[in-house]
Amino acid sequence: MTRLPELTWRPRAASLVGCLEGIAGYLGVGASPAWIAAAVGQAFLLIVDDTLCPSGPSEWDYLRTLKQTGPNVGLDIAYEGAFPHADDFGAKQAAIRRSTQRHLDNGVPCFGWHFEFIVINGYDDSTYHLSGPLDGSRAAGAGGPMLWREFGAGAVGFVEMLSARKTEPATGARVVRDALRLAVDIAHEREGHPEWGCLAAYDNWVRGLEAGNDEYAGGAGYHAAIWSECRGFAVEFLKEAGECVPGVDDLLQHALAHYATVHERLADVARLFPPPWEDRAVAADEARWKAAANHVAAARDAETRGVAALETALAAM
Repeated sequence: MTRLPELTWRPRAASLVGCLEGIAGYLGVGASPAWIAAAVGQAFLLIVDDTLCPSGPSEWDYLRTLKQTGPNVGLDIAYEGAFPHADDFGAKQAAIRRSTQRHLDNGVPCFGWHFEFIVINGYDDSTYHLSGPLDGSRAAGAGGPMLWREFGAGAVGFVEMLSARKTEPATGARVVRDALRLAVDIAHEREGHPEWGCLAAYDNWVRGLEAGNDEYAGGAGYHAAIWSECRGFAVEFLKEAGECVPGVDDLLQHALAHYATVHERLADVARLFPPPWEDRAVAADEARWKAAANHVAAARDAETRGVAALETALAAM
């Protein structure tokens, strides 16, 4: 049995950032949550369909992105996976269990996916010990034991396990340039699909809110909590970025002003749909849905200007 009690998930609406923030703190990586969130793309990400499905925030190529961008902020991230339709699923799941045990025995933090991103900070004969939003709780200290064969497989059917080691981070200028390039790219498209871009996702979000279906209330609140938090990270990152790249601070400040508006508008949406997100009285309030749609439309317009400002800053670097 091994436990790493100082390795904990940090309470965040964006559970991936909560994992990376906790792991960075455990490893002694000196990067702020906003710096990490922007470097891996989360700060500028937006994935919403017009049903407001809560699976949206996880439907991106985070495995490839984390592997490519994690080293910029001092996190060398490795991945192992097992998929249920493969003939060797059980063998791969057991191999992941053994490697996770080795990592934890050597003080290497692990995290994975079980409806949300969760830190694995220990194990015993039959379980993993989890720190994070197990059973939907995002409170400090959330988590607990789970049978290792159930982790991932008992939720979404597959197992995704990641480990992180400390590495030498990139220069501040490199982090800023790469983060802004990623932000601009995903604003316009993801994985070659323009309709998956973040700016297009705003249109989906507006349509979903205008539909006003109270069955969507859980998704409305969930999306608002995550994306308002992410744009808060974007604002804080742009404040830090201006100190790292000589000659473009004014351009970054221009972008920051637009993203501050985005953050304010999305925070307004989050206040309209507070937890518990399934509150039927809240969901039945038609005026609430209309107001939320207006806020999201205003955020879309501000982010469109913000992305253009990021493109101008990138061209000047």
